Amino acid sequence: SRIGSYYKSRKYVKQHIAYNKIDLVHSFGLRCDSVSLDLGIPSLISIRNYPYYEYPTLYNKILGNYLAYKHIKIIRKHENKVVCSESLANAFKEKNELNVKIIQNGIDTNIYQKYFLSNSSKNKLLNKYNILPGAKVFFSASNLIPRKNVELIIKTFKKYFNNKNKYILIIAGDGPERKRLEFLSKN
Repeated sequence: SRIGSYYKSRKYVKQHIAYNKIDLVHSFGLRCDSVSLDLGIPSLISIRNYPYYEYPTLYNKILGNYLAYKHIKIIRKHENKVVCSESLANAFKEKNELNVKIIQNGIDTNIYQKYFLSNSSKNKLLNKYNILPGAKVFFSASNLIPRKNVELIIKTFKKYFNNKNKYILIIAGDGPERKRLEFLSKN
């Protein structure tokens, strides 16, 4: 069970910290943020979403709001907390009177340069997915939940880029909105 694994993981993490002489724990998410409390060493939590926006759409309204409540309580207990955007920091300040540090998301393109595709690899992918050479490809990846508003992307794309040969929209993700969004994208 998840509860059993929570207690086992806390015990394992404490043993791992002691054995490896770890000085700092960095965690992401409800379970990890909870496990990282009271380990006897400094911890830093990174928060990528606002729990009351995210959890009710991932689970259901009752369970989601309960988990959001629990996560906010855990976040309050952590001394060092960072978020990935100013809007997220504002949500925590306005809704929960929590001050958090901001470290913006970013991508160092030099690090990922080696993953850029050669022209021949690009052409193979285009052929595999029946995309004509020269087509403009738009890509979106996220949880398919109401808050992400992927419906707006689909409707906007249909309105402005409806030429199926010149423009392609690819959406990657899963979630409770998937079937509805698939239907919307076909009609």
